Amino acid sequence: MKKIDNLWLPDEEFHMIPRYERDGGFDTEIVQMGMLLAPASQAYIAIDGGAHVGSCALTLATRFNHVLAFEPYPSSFLCLQENVKENTRVNPYEKALGAALGTTGLEVRAIGSTGSVRCIPNGNTPVTTIDAEAGKRPVAFIKLDLEGMDYFGILGGLQTIIHYHPVIVHEQKPIRQRFYQLTGEEISDLLRELGYKMVHHIGVNMIWTWATNA
Repeated sequence: MKKIDNLWLPDEEFHMIPRYERDGGFDTEIVQMGMLLAPASQAYIAIDGGAHVGSCALTLATRFNHVLAFEPYPSSFLCLQENVKENTRVNPYEKALGAALGTTGLEVRAIGSTGSVRCIPNGNTPVTTIDAEAGKRPVAFIKLDLEGMDYFGILGGLQTIIHYHPVIVHEQKPIRQRFYQLTGEEISDLLRELGYKMVHHIGVNMIWTWATNA
């Protein structure tokens, strides 16, 4: 591991260093915008899917008492653990989020970019779901950066989403979604069907709220 500003990064990470040096995190701005739309009751929890080294999880912990952070890639997960070890609000899990419980393989798409890890067939990395991890606890916020698998992460959280109507922040990169035989429209179609409205589209990130709260 190597330390950049106040965060530990994997030794093999180079792609994100300029962003961490400049902003102290990755996509924390979009998370901060989404947090302002979510209830701040101490009873609510936040989900960080694709937590990488924890910059967004730490941001979420400034508002929510309980943050569940999921990162499947081993070297990134070790940094996540190190970065949040003093923060009692963040619980890190070395798991991928998906549509169903199972296991997956992992593949780094680009050398030097540990944030571009995608799931592939055949592997031993655990896959869990938002519904399984949240249980009956109220979820106020879901952030997903699953390298093209965000749709499957949402499918694995349908019961939670329908019941609690959390703010949802996800990455929208059709080129990565096509790897999983998706067109890129599935998330928007599904969330609108569930009664959600997109309130912000900034770069490759989208923020959705339940329409009656928009």
